[in-house]
Amino acid sequence: MGRFQLGMEIRFFYITFIILSIYSVEAQNSYSLNFDGEADYVEVPYGSAMIANAGQITLSGWVYPRNTNSGWPDFDAFFGFRNESDADFYLLQLDNYKVEGRLRVTGNVAYTVVTAAESISPDTWYHLALTYDGANLFVYINGIEAGSTEASGQIINENVSLTIGRLVFQTTNFDLDGQADEVSLWNISLTEQQIQDYMYADLTGEAGLVGYWNFNEGAGDIANDAGGNDNDGLINGAAWSTDIPFTGGGQCDSSEVELWNQCYSIENTTELDLSNRGLTGEIPPAIGNLTNLTYLDLQWNDLTGSIPPEVWNLTNLIHLGLGTNELTESIPPEIGNLTNLTSLHLNSNSLTGAIPESICGLDLNWSSSSDFNISNNQLCPPYPSCVENYAGEQDTDNCTQAAIADETIPITYSIYNAYPNPFNPFTTLRYDLPEDAMVNITIYDMMGRNVKTMVNSQQNAGFKSIQWDATNDAGAPVSAGLYLYTIESKQFRQTKKMVLLK
Repeated sequence: MGRFQLGMEIRFFYITFIILSIYSVEAQNSYSLNFDGEADYVEVPYGSAMIANAGQITLSGWVYPRNTNSGWPDFDAFFGFRNESDADFYLLQLDNYKVEGRLRVTGNVAYTVVTAAESISPDTWYHLALTYDGANLFVYINGIEAGSTEASGQIINENVSLTIGRLVFQTTNFDLDGQADEVSLWNISLTEQQIQDYMYADLTGEAGLVGYWNFNEGAGDIANDAGGNDNDGLINGAAWSTDIPFTGGGQCDSSEVELWNQCYSIENTTELDLSNRGLTGEIPPAIGNLTNLTYLDLQWNDLTGSIPPEVWNLTNLIHLGLGTNELTESIPPEIGNLTNLTSLHLNSNSLTGAIPESICGLDLNWSSSSDFNISNNQLCPPYPSCVENYAGEQDTDNCTQAAIADETIPITYSIYNAYPNPFNPFTTLRYDLPEDAMVNITIYDMMGRNVKTMVNSQQNAGFKSIQWDATNDAGAPVSAGLYLYTIESKQFRQTKKMVLLK
């Protein structure tokens, strides 16, 4: 073999190895970056050159905020450019869980969008996108428009670094306490549909993609530009994490549901036993798509949050086991939908509030602990007659009105998730009043504008509900999107989210 042939062969194998390595990392989607709020960040030098002179721009990525920031200067940077003179394009967390998106163009002209309070919340993955189409600036949260403003101009400066996890304002560093993943930069304005299409996808060099940092290396201090444009970033202090917003790889097709990195057939999955698997986080609402389930067991894990309302639509269930987790909030009346249940285990969680009367419509052997167990929670008396003698040990320290004998009166103020959610065009808002009180329930859009006042009157104590028909105060239909509904009564105030589909 000649020297030329040997050299060609070596180069051939080298190129093959690199291609396979890139493909392997991309398909795994196994890592994110964790920022501790203390000078951790990623820097892509001269990042603004990627969008300089572009008439359109998109910046997007996943974030997992942890900071409860009470106000200035405790703001958290997500990602973008910021030089406060002629090259700003960034997303930032403000106080009260608002998100700020800003464009500043040549000539020091700035355009800003600030979303409504509580647009995001801590310890939850969110997909954020900031788009500029040459005439308007938009902020999207989880693929739904959350605010916009008119804007014009271009960024010409090619020398500003793109940073992830840090933005600088004068002498103040806004450092992220949280995680980031799948950050991308485009020299086009993605539509809402494109954002939704790409937010769960592993990008592969799509038109307009100029930078893509998926953080799938899992080691080292270089964040490679997985879009193939060589705009690599330098990691400063941030740590690798296996907590990711989605698994990627596109392994589940439209006839399947992805749960905890596995695909399950919507049509053929009738039993799902994931007990004692070390599962963490919230139960995915997508589990409600497995409508043919008859057996669901998620016991002996570390699942958190409330039981998603989609679970109560699994009306074919015979066995439901959610015991020995860290589930919170109350048991809703929709538990009565599960009329085929013969086995129910909700024990050893942190469920609170009253047990709904609808539970008595289930055909369970209440006296058998192998068939029915809700013990070791924080459920409050008085209990429905069917479970009165079988509720087991309960921590009632926070049941401030436990002595009330009338079970038609709630024990605490509560507001529940809208049902159905998403909806079109009707959804029901349920809330509990433990005492007679002045009540205000108002629906807002993601820009904080009043859409409709549902209730503004004195009401008697009790279990309440009201239906919204997706109209505003003028009676006109509202557009699809993300809405907030807030209940206020005396010292109680709480907000929930709902999504209107069209």
